Amino acid sequence: MKAVAIVTRTLKPGKTYADYRKAWFHSNGFGVPTTMYTVVNAFTQL
Repeated sequence: MKAVAIVTRTLKPGKTYADYRKAWFHSNGFGVPTTMYTVVNAFTQL
C-alpha cells in the first residue's frame, strides 16, 4: 500500500529555505520505509 501526502508551506518573511529544512527535516524516519520528495515552486519569489 502506498500513501501520498502533499503539504504546502510558505516561508515567513526573513526566513530562508535553509531555515525551513533545519526546522522540518527528519532524521529518524517513521518506523517504516519512506521516501520524501521536496519540491520548490520555481515561480515563487524567495
